[in-house]
This record gives sequence, structure tokens and C-alpha cells, in this order.
Amino acid sequence: MHWDDDPLTYWLCCPPRTRGTRDSDARRAAGALQEQLERLEAHLDPPRGTRRKGSFRLLIPPHALLGPDDLDRLRTLYLRAVEVGGAGGTAIQSALLDLIGRSALPASVPFWTELLELRRPRDRFAGKRRVLALAALAYLVAEEEDASSLNALMEATRHDEPQVRAEAVRHLVAAFRESERPFPAVVIDRLQAVATEPGALVARVVARTTLSALDLPVPVANPNGAYVFKVVYQRDRRVQLVVEVGAEQTLADLHRVIQNGLDWDDDHLYAFYINGPHDEELTFGRRFEEGDPPFAAQAVLGELGLRPGDRFDYLFDFGDNHAFDVEVKEVKEAPAAGRLPRVVELSCDPPEQYPGW
Repeated sequence: MHWDDDPLTYWLCCPPRTRGTRDSDARRAAGALQEQLERLEAHLDPPRGTRRKGSFRLLIPPHALLGPDDLDRLRTLYLRAVEVGGAGGTAIQSALLDLIGRSALPASVPFWTELLELRRPRDRFAGKRRVLALAALAYLVAEEEDASSLNALMEATRHDEPQVRAEAVRHLVAAFRESERPFPAVVIDRLQAVATEPGALVARVVARTTLSALDLPVPVANPNGAYVFKVVYQRDRRVQLVVEVGAEQTLADLHRVIQNGLDWDDDHLYAFYINGPHDEELTFGRRFEEGDPPFAAQAVLGELGLRPGDRFDYLFDFGDNHAFDVEVKEVKEAPAAGRLPRVVELSCDPPEQYPGW
């Protein structure tokens, strides 16, 4: 595992503060770190009359750590690196944030909360920066049981941007799950609140699945009601279905009514991706012998907290890759008379399941 893939898990599994590190090794790492930081300072602000080089590679020793007195310098360096940008700029940002994050300094909490609000024009690193900031706060909660970090992470679950809220909820849960510490009552209360808040479908589903895993009550939205979904085939967006599924039914029922509407043979695996295919925890698929949960047949629609405008992906047949966009169009308190699930509308003739056969 590379730390950049999942920084929180990496820092927890491969803690840089190895207990057996010799003093001589620590001194060498500290000296090498200072040398690298001086080189970076010279690169970001070259002497008058000289030009900045096009790229710069920052080589931070893997066991180097910061002390509280170094934070102001690193904050200044980081913000300057963001401002300068250029070739290699995202690699410099990643290296500096890894260094600060793995040092697990409670004094760094204001810096991480500052980064959650940092915005720059055409900033391609913004999303990654926020994930790293939340991972660093979660690491402080898991490793140091730091109250200020927990407060900052809890506050981030109320962020104005849905994606930040969703990532904050995920890291809040991971901080306790990965460290195998019990969830405090204040965190449980916050998860129960997130489970019913508007916006950020990912945050709601993470909160709800966590409550379920803890054997705590999961609020059921719209009991005895129904959900109307618009399903669009990605290869030919003219192919659109409108289907209605009961609140007490599951994602497996949604899968079956889509298959019926297309008049396809339900003879392959499928998956619903609440947060894209990279997110296994929020991927609900068909139960099979070697499969792992969560399963679509266990995902009750009323327990997912769905709201109008929520979107997710549906993929059928992992060989032919029939991909669909799914949107919640309406939430009904009571469905119309008739059996559910059902196809309400089909825009045109469905595509062939096996063209050319």
C-alpha cells in the first residue's frame, strides 16, 4: 500500500514513530530533513537575479518527523508551494502534507482546518488536499485521542460542501474503526443526525451502514412509501426507464425491475455504486459464493435515506459492462395502487442484450 492511496490506513499500519529507532538514525533523518527544506525554500523563492527551475523533487526521509516548533515554517512553505505551483507542485504538496500528517501533532489542527477552506483557481489538488487534511485529523483522533482533532472532524461533517461532509463522516468512522476503539456517545449522536440530513448521499449511507454495523437503530425514511427512479443507459442515453420501487424493498428489487423493463436475461453479476467503483464499502452487489457484503438484497431502500436528486451508478454484466445512471426523481409517501416494483415508463425500444448473437 502506498500512503497516497489511503493515508489514514497507511499511517496507522506503518507508523513512522518506530519505538526502536536509534538516536543516531533520528539525528541523521532530522539533518537530512532540514537540508531538504532549505533546498525547497531556495526553489520557491530563488535569490534575486536568478530564475526558478522548472521542477523540483523533494526527498523527505521516511522516518523524519516534525516538532511543534517546525509547524509555522512548514505552514509557510506549504502555502508558498500552493501559490507557486508549476511542474512538480502537487508532488511537493503531497510530500509536505505527508510529513505534517504522520508527525501527529495536536498543534497542527488549525492548519488542517485551514486547508479545508483553501481555494485556488484551477486547483487540481484541492480534492486530494481535503482528503489528506481529514485523514490527518482522523489520525490524531486514532493515535493521540486528541479532543481538538475530534471536534474539528465533527465540525467538518457540517461543511458547506457535500463532498467534504461525506469524506469527513468517512474519516470520523474510520478513526474509531481502524483503531478498534469504541465509538463515544457524541460520535453516535452525530452519525444519527447525519443519517437524516439533506445533501451528501454518501455521508448519509456511511452513517447508516455504520449504525447498522454497531447494532444501533437505523432511521427508516418514508415507511410504507415508494421511490421513483429514472434509469438512463450510458451507451445510448435515449434509452431511459422510469421505475417505482417500494421503500421496504431493496436494491436487488430495483435491479430486477430494470432487467424486466429491458426484457433482458438476469444471468450475470451486477452492482450499485453509491460512490463509484473504487469504494467497495458502498458497493452493493449480487450475493454469490465468494462474495463479500454489502449485498443489494440487504440494502433496504428506506434505510438508505434516499432523497430526490440523489444519484448513483448501476452496472450489469461485468463482461459486457452495461452501465446506467440512476436518479431518485420522486419520493412518495404512499404508492399508487398496484404491485411493486413496476416499470412506469420506457422511452424507446430497449437495446439488445447480446447484439450480434
